[in-house]
Amino acid sequence: MITKYVITIIMFFPNMADYERGNVLNVTHYQGKVVDFDSQSKCFSYVTKNIDELIAFAKRSYEDTQGSQVAEILCMPKSVEEIET
Repeated sequence: MITKYVITIIMFFPNMADYERGNVLNVTHYQGKVVDFDSQSKCFSYVTKNIDELIAFAKRSYEDTQGSQVAEILCMPKSVEEIET
């Protein structure tokens, strides 16, 4: 089975109540194209080159959550269901 990797952004919120809607973003598309990688190192290379854009995307996604910050950006394996569809 081929493993694909996706970019996962974990957010930090100073107010615990804000975690109810979730604090994880999976970056699946960019400019209409699927964003996944054949290896974790290729994924991290992409993250390194595009860190500013990824942080800006995450902050826009949670702009209504006061004090939200990017806690981590990870390269995680896609679930089997995502790969097969």
